[in-house]
Amino acid sequence: MTIEPMASADVVRIGQDIYARDLQTKLDTPENQGRLVALDIKSGDYEM
Repeated sequence: MTIEPMASADVVRIGQDIYARDLQTKLDTPENQGRLVALDIKSGDYEM
């Protein structure tokens, strides 16, 4: 199985789309201010 590299701009765009669509309402809270999110753009899984 060959994995095609993805341009950085595409990774950013996909991540921002997933965050805005699926995560923003859950994670944009005062207690999460300043915390980082690791997001798998292939599966949509994330950790904070």
